Amino acid sequence: MRPRILRDAKRFLKYLIGLLKGKYQPSLLFWVSLDLMRQDGGGGNIVPTESAVWNVSTWGHAKWGGADGFYTAFKAELDTLNKNKPNNVQDTLIAETAIKNRFELVTDDVDLYTITKRFGGQCTNTKPFAFDLGL
Repeated sequence: MRPRILRDAKRFLKYLIGLLKGKYQPSLLFWVSLDLMRQDGGGGNIVPTESAVWNVSTWGHAKWGGADGFYTAFKAELDTLNKNKPNNVQDTLIAETAIKNRFELVTDDVDLYTITKRFGGQCTNTKPFAFDLGL
């Protein structure tokens, strides 16, 4: 079975979707549902985010999580590391969902990569990921 992947950047994913078609079966592609990160129409499964954030999460595609404090702790560390980048809310939702669902997060964001690993997540960047696919 090929690894399940989780995307984190709209620009990268439009590129990646083209590469993946023919490499993965659509049922093995899992996407986080955020307003900017919609399912590509290729039959991938929509995975709800593990927490919901007002004005970010999509109704029906987010869980009412947060009781374990994971989202708050992860975002605080990410904010500290990268000086409160505006997309930290989305990055935290994506990373939390990847970690809790045992997905491998593919990102070229060094700060997101660092904190994801610190919280026990599996993470890679686009170069080794593309190499593993034989691209």
